[in-house]
Amino acid sequence: MRRILIFLFLFLISGTLNFSEGSEPNDQYGEATLVLYNQNIADSRKLAAYYSKVRNIPFANLVGFKCPTTEIISRSDYEKLIMTPLKDLFQKNHWWESPKVKDSEKISLKSKIKFVAIIYGMPLKILSDPVRRKSGNSGTIRGHGNNDASSVDSEIACLGIELKRLNGAISNPYFRSSKAGGSPKSLLVSRIDGPDFENAKRLIDDAIAVEKTGLWGNAVLDIANLAQEKGQAYITGDRWLENCGDFYHRAGIPVINDRFS
Repeated sequence: MRRILIFLFLFLISGTLNFSEGSEPNDQYGEATLVLYNQNIADSRKLAAYYSKVRNIPFANLVGFKCPTTEIISRSDYEKLIMTPLKDLFQKNHWWESPKVKDSEKISLKSKIKFVAIIYGMPLKILSDPVRRKSGNSGTIRGHGNNDASSVDSEIACLGIELKRLNGAISNPYFRSSKAGGSPKSLLVSRIDGPDFENAKRLIDDAIAVEKTGLWGNAVLDIANLAQEKGQAYITGDRWLENCGDFYHRAGIPVINDRFS
């Protein structure tokens, strides 16, 4: 895409639909939400504190990490600075029940923490470990060789699953699921992020405003339209967004496809 999207769609104030009817604030999820921030970035700490306050999340559920201030973190640094301390915290606070072993995987039966908000300032991408790649000790995606590159968000979502080997994709228990309250197999991870503090904070403030007043508008889909310039892979992404547009149409939400800006 030509620019990083914070959401797949944005709502314009000029629309004609009201989404407030029947909606209620989800304050009951505060106890089950974990907020992760970067201790090395002041605005990350500030935004985490603000989010926890307005969403009634206990102070004990704010977790800071002394990690790089860059978007990319190495696999070894991720495991040392983020993954291991976070797992230790889950064990210490008894957020997990005793894990169940199945097919060489340890899967938590139940987690008191169901949702994770990753705050502005936390690394986004996990760089593949060249040592592991060379020795063949890990492979994340079948058919792609020994490559353990990933995203921080997806790795934290699978925190309760201990694999002997990083070996391919894991089924998303939230896909087409209507069950409320999370899944014991994975954490539901979201990211409150943006190009700067103020834009990231708007994600919080705008969501709260919508919960109070309702939302009127159109769904705007940013279609890349770059297949000829950058490769056919862009066609797949564009089709995904166009399929989203079909869902919105059927739900009665007006859709604008932006193919040129």
